[in-house]
Amino acid sequence: MTVAAAAFAASMIVLGLGAAASLAAPRVAVLAAIAASTLATLLASGGPVCTPWLGSIPLCVGIDSVSKLFALLSGVVAVSVLAYAEGAGLMGRGGTAALRLVVVGLHAAVLGLVYSFSLPAFYIFWEMVLAASAAMIWLWEPRRAVEFFIYMHAGSLLLLVSIAILVASGAAVFGASVATGLAGLALTAALTAFAIKLGVFPFHTWIPRAYTAVPPAIAGILAGVVTSIGAYGMYRLVASLAWPQAATSILNAAVWLGAVSALIGALRALSANRLGLIASYSSVSHAGMIYAGLAAASPAALAGGVLAAIAHGLVKALFFLVAGVLEKQAGTDDISRMGLFAYRMPLTAFAGFTAAMSLAGLPPFALFPSELLVVLGVGHSRGAGAAAMLALAVLASTAYALRFWRRVFWHPATAAPRPPPPEPQASLLAPLLLLAIASIALGVAPVLIVDAIG
Repeated sequence: MTVAAAAFAASMIVLGLGAAASLAAPRVAVLAAIAASTLATLLASGGPVCTPWLGSIPLCVGIDSVSKLFALLSGVVAVSVLAYAEGAGLMGRGGTAALRLVVVGLHAAVLGLVYSFSLPAFYIFWEMVLAASAAMIWLWEPRRAVEFFIYMHAGSLLLLVSIAILVASGAAVFGASVATGLAGLALTAALTAFAIKLGVFPFHTWIPRAYTAVPPAIAGILAGVVTSIGAYGMYRLVASLAWPQAATSILNAAVWLGAVSALIGALRALSANRLGLIASYSSVSHAGMIYAGLAAASPAALAGGVLAAIAHGLVKALFFLVAGVLEKQAGTDDISRMGLFAYRMPLTAFAGFTAAMSLAGLPPFALFPSELLVVLGVGHSRGAGAAAMLALAVLASTAYALRFWRRVFWHPATAAPRPPPPEPQASLLAPLLLLAIASIALGVAPVLIVDAIG
């Protein structure tokens, strides 16, 4: 057994114990299980080792630097959101135990996905991520959960079509070369599936419906982990398979689709007053930025796309937790009814400032280096037009982020003025500050991530 396979087995055992602990033990046992499984993955090493499975179809287990980045993202966001949710007393159907169990299950599915280096195993864990995320929505809104599952499963079926074509043509393992024959159909189906998973325009309609159906903290893990894992899947299929030259035109179209989504999402966020809608449409915008970078497939654009996915996961989880605090303390999610909050909520204001400046793409915050790499990489490999549209999207992102920051924390409320609420308890502030510090660290030292991407 390789080190990677042993680490995967150990991670699953630890998470199994965490799942058992979720039913009765204190929350610290569950958080420790998530942290320990993530640490085991970070310490693992070893290229893919394959064994025959279902006849000639291989089952491959491995780990690399990009896998570790997404495992770490899942662990950090899961711990932060679960700690916040329990501190806030959030309980859907089944109470605290059900929420713990679903979060542990989601993290286990993500770890299975990042250890999978053959397409059939990858698809199995891809579907497990979908099942866990749908279960999370079901805890609060069963009808929306069913809608979400059907819509996202349609995208998964497109991915299955792509994987079936690739396996039939002999490209069942990451690193293989794709035969020219049906490469165009396989790539188109896969890129459509990833556009659905990421929430890229015009496949984005599930995002505002799902994100506003659950409490902001729960939306934080959906945005921070589930959406970002779509970027991981796209990276694996685009960058880890050798596509023929004939696929270039399909990737060019995908770059433009991402650029359009980035601009439309930012403009919609600029016109929204509800925190949930601002966060939802900003996700559509950043999903477009990530999608364009990964589709451009140049070294700079790929590095930017992966870095943007990691930064998006941290920042969007942070923004949703800030939104949860604001909604809890103010009794509303309408920013026109908020104002002057910085005077009595300085720590929340710091976390909100970090989230806003990151969403704006300003240095030295998390999304600045990734967006710079994507714009430069797209411009170099796919032309100035798409790069210019992405730059406009960054400008629009700056506008909605500054509007949020000024309206909530410094400007008097424009509707139904009320005294600013007090700072929440420490159990709610700690996860915000953890994510804020991580976001700043990522913006200050992005080279650590870029070097890991290679």
